Parts: sequence; structure tokens; C-alpha cells
Amino acid sequence: MGKNNFKFGVSSFGMSVLGGGNIPATTGSYWFVSSDTGNDGNSGKAPTRALATLDKAVGKCTADKGDVIIIMPGHTETIASAGAITCDIAGVSIIGLGTGTLRPAFSLATLTTASILVTAANVSIQNCTFSSGVAELVTVFTVSAAGFTMDGCAVTATETSMINFLTSTAAADYLTIVNCHFNTTAIPTDDNYFIALVGGDYCVIENNFFAVLTSNNAASGSIQSLTTITTNSLIKDNIFYSIGTSVIAVRLLTASTGMILSNRFGTTKTNAAAIVIADANFQFDNLTTNNLAASGFVDPVIDTTG
Repeated sequence: MGKNNFKFGVSSFGMSVLGGGNIPATTGSYWFVSSDTGNDGNSGKAPTRALATLDKAVGKCTADKGDVIIIMPGHTETIASAGAITCDIAGVSIIGLGTGTLRPAFSLATLTTASILVTAANVSIQNCTFSSGVAELVTVFTVSAAGFTMDGCAVTATETSMINFLTSTAAADYLTIVNCHFNTTAIPTDDNYFIALVGGDYCVIENNFFAVLTSNNAASGSIQSLTTITTNSLIKDNIFYSIGTSVIAVRLLTASTGMILSNRFGTTKTNAAAIVIADANFQFDNLTTNNLAASGFVDPVIDTTG
């Protein structure tokens, strides 16, 4: 086999250093980001020439060519304004390297409006962590384009709160959020949700863990659709640790359609039933309880008539 075309020490005969594990193979370009060794004046084309910020790397990408941004282990970045990171190049994959506390970590600070914007289609982000550095942060992500995927990311617990983690718009069809861990110990005074959907078709929220965000604000929860119906959504195999005596974990706008199945709810809700409100969704095998000494019961009840 011939030599692979990766410059600056990442080429090899027979097998590429890149394109294995969680790094997708591509015919596009690879770009590297590191707050430890990077500089935004670098080319970004190799680990030894890494850029310092994610937004600078996004600006280097070419739309719809399959470009991949690799964020190095231990990367930290503070986002201090609305859209300080804007994913405005279509078809870009953002991959964080590292495990545990070495995963790339983004903190949103200074302004409650600090945020990451996703305005281009088919962007994905993987294996990064996010936290609020300012009380009552409005949202981390605002997604206004189709095909956004978040995989294996986490909200880490901090002493300051966020109102929402991700807010979509009606243009965010095929939004996919999988294998993520959402956690906070700081409760905002406003109603709050990890995921706030404003319209959109074919959203998938699967195999995530939602913990402790909610409070006794009755309109709070983990997943909510707001003002505009969602259609054909799938909410599946998630675990919810839902705090609040009157909190609904999943609340979908009347007439929103889809399927909600195989989720598990541990809740402090006084009446553990009706932990999901979704009048036009089919529901299967969802278990809930507020009893620490018992396994969950099926909610809603199993249909025996058809």
C-alpha cells in the first residue's frame, strides 16, 4: 500500500494514525485544536500546529466536504458572548479526545446570553463537556439547522445554573442527542429544561442520563417542546432522575407526535404517575417510581383493549 497523505508527522505506511476509533475517516481535511499548545495563528493542520479555539477551526473548514475538527485532550475554553462559537460551516464533525476530566471542557461565562450557535446543517459534536460559569445562563446551544448530532457529551455539575442546555428552532429537523450525561446541582429560579424543542421533525433523544436539574417549578423538567409542535420524534432508553414534587420530566406541546418508549424515571414527584405529558405520542414500557424501596410501575398503564 502507498503512503497516506497526512503531513507533519501523522502519515504512515499501511495504516493512518487518523480515521480510527471515534475519529471518522474522511476525504476532507483534519483540523486540530488545543488550548495547551495551540495558537490561532497556526495552520491547524497538525497536532504540532494546532489552533487555540474551536471557532477558529470552524472558520478553516470547507462546507460539505466532511471536514473533521479534532480537539486535543485537556483543552479548555471559555465562551463569553452569544455566538462566540458559531458552527456555520455545513457537514463538519467536531471530535473531542480524552476521557474523564481530560475531555475538552467548555465553560460559558460573563454574560447570561453566552452561547454556542449551530446555524449550518449536518454538524456533529462528540465527547465534550459543558458547564455554566454564570448564574441563570439562558442556554448553551441554540440549534437552527437540520441534522445536528450530539453524541457522548456531558453537562458537568457547577455551582452556577443554566436555564436550558439546548434550545432548537423549527428548522432543526433530524436533531439527534445520544449517549449524553446531563447533570447539575444548581437550580435556577426560572423554569428550566435540559432540552427545549421549538418545533422540528424527526428528533431523536436516546440513551441519555438526565439528573437533578429540575426544581419545584411546575413547568420545569428535562425535555420540553415549546410554542411549536414537534413531529415524529423518538424519545427512547433514557434515564431521568427528576427532582421536584410537581415536576413533569417530559412535557411535549399538545398535538406533538412521535414515540416515547423504554425510559426510566426516578422522581420526587408527589404522584409519580403522569411524569410524561404527551397527548399525541405512543408510549411503551416506560417505568416510573417515587418509592426508593420498589421498582418502577408502567406509566401510562398498559392498554388491554386496543
